[in-house]
Amino acid sequence: MGDSEEYYGWLKQQVIEGRKSAEEHFETLLVSLNAGGLTLTVGFVKDLVPLKGAVHLQLLPITWLFFVVSLILNLLSHRSTVKAADIFTSKASAQDPYPEEFHQQNKATHKYNLICAGLFVCAVSTFLIYVTLNFNLMSQSTDHQTKPGQGPEEIRGLTFPAPPPPPQTSPPQEKPKQ
Repeated sequence: MGDSEEYYGWLKQQVIEGRKSAEEHFETLLVSLNAGGLTLTVGFVKDLVPLKGAVHLQLLPITWLFFVVSLILNLLSHRSTVKAADIFTSKASAQDPYPEEFHQQNKATHKYNLICAGLFVCAVSTFLIYVTLNFNLMSQSTDHQTKPGQGPEEIRGLTFPAPPPPPQTSPPQEKPKQ
């Protein structure tokens, strides 16, 4: 085997390892983004939009469903990767280094990852539509209160100083007569 063939074999192995690492990071990133998005939208939605006067509330469970299904498919993607490795170790040979079953399983893993990414984009888009619709509604209303009992000097958690009271003038006193 010549030097160029050895180099090509080494380079091919480096590319394969780089691709594998990129896929692992991609899956980790998807899990982090989906879990973070789910946590933030469930935990802090009421701080962005008061639920009492909100419109299109049905968009919230749809958002959460997209996040959850994406997380579940990401788990299936991990299992699909393990299955592909099992197929490779049990069926690969010098004559057939990449069996057809291995290719099919890798394609399934790739599809899982694409669907996960698409569902994440759908979840974020749905939540942004919900927030945008409600912000537009709030901007059209004259009452911008976000919490019950909130005064006009406190909007969205910001406290504004109350205007100073008008100066009081006392009536002129009469001088005593001498």
